[in-house]
Amino acid sequence: MESQTTPISPENQLILNDLYQQIPLLMKELYPNVSDADYYTNPEAIKRFAIAQEFKADQVIAKWKNWVEWRTTYKPEKIREDEEVIEKQMETGKLRWYKHDKERRPCLYYKMRYHRPGLATTDEAVRYFIFMLEKGIKEAEKLGSTKIVVLYDRKGYSKKNHDPQTVDTMKKLMPILQDYYPERLAVFYVNGANWFYRMMFDIVKAFLSKKTIEKVKVLAGVEDLLQYFDKENLSIEYGGIPESSKFGQQMKHGGSVGIHGGDDVIKSESEDETELKKLANTIYTNYGVSKPSGFAEDFH
Repeated sequence: MESQTTPISPENQLILNDLYQQIPLLMKELYPNVSDADYYTNPEAIKRFAIAQEFKADQVIAKWKNWVEWRTTYKPEKIREDEEVIEKQMETGKLRWYKHDKERRPCLYYKMRYHRPGLATTDEAVRYFIFMLEKGIKEAEKLGSTKIVVLYDRKGYSKKNHDPQTVDTMKKLMPILQDYYPERLAVFYVNGANWFYRMMFDIVKAFLSKKTIEKVKVLAGVEDLLQYFDKENLSIEYGGIPESSKFGQQMKHGGSVGIHGGDDVIKSESEDETELKKLANTIYTNYGVSKPSGFAEDFH
């Protein structure tokens, strides 16, 4: 089980207890035809919404209603691995789940060097992220956890990986993650956070909640991960122990790790600074974000 839990004051516990009573009644009244009512009235789910909304009961109930309506309409649990929009993105190896951190929270490896611009529309990219998140939540439950961690790796990223749809995808995806998957993200580790990442983050953080921003942790180097992961639970390219045979087995029978498996140390082209700075100028202009002071000379 997770050792770090959010402490609840006696006052907030009373609010939470009241929500435990109210929400099942609302479920019967507003959504009588939903077959898996227990899923939506689970105390753990209610608690996550309460924490995310700082125990403001009216906001909790409003967010909970939106969640039920979104989930029963979008049906994220029904997204299949063999859907064409999922398969073609999985094959890149950009996203994969592998083991867990010291708190037994499953880790999603997100490698930008494998991103292929134009492979998916914004809606298809969002669907793929939701599919992967659903897989991770199921794995977290098996581990006795409620949260996940993400390792966002920008090493090897170059202009050829930049997708003009990235910001639009994040603008559509982040409200879904924050509103419908509250308190699921524990930490978002960033590896290779250079000037281009900081520029993109300046834009993206405009539609992130303060709580989400506080969960972003920039790594000085991959060796930092050993503070949070045991070696046997960390992919080899980040200082873990090789498990190539297990990856091969997982790819064959589970199909969820992509063509690169996990024990890959890919040598990618270094970033073309001149081209990326031209691209950055365009992005700043398009999204109306002020450039940092000394951008041309010092932002590197």
